[in-house]
Amino acid sequence: MKMRIIPIMILLFMMDGSTIQRVDPTQQTITFRTQEGQSWTLRVADPNLLTKEPPNKGDEVSLEIDLDGKVTKIVKVAASSQLKN
Repeated sequence: MKMRIIPIMILLFMMDGSTIQRVDPTQQTITFRTQEGQSWTLRVADPNLLTKEPPNKGDEVSLEIDLDGKVTKIVKVAASSQLKN
């Protein structure tokens, strides 16, 4: 019987209600402020996260972060222009 290895992404935690402070495509990092007021800078697991639908400064987002401390998913809750209204 041939065994197949299926990769499984293990989610460490999700950061809801965070606000993007800075996006650095060159370093492949995102800096964000949590609801608790902490500022974090983390690398993205896939650089396409920063180019497909890039987050902008001021966007409210939910972030999925893996066991390596890398952002695996970015979901915009509110765009920065929506937050100003």
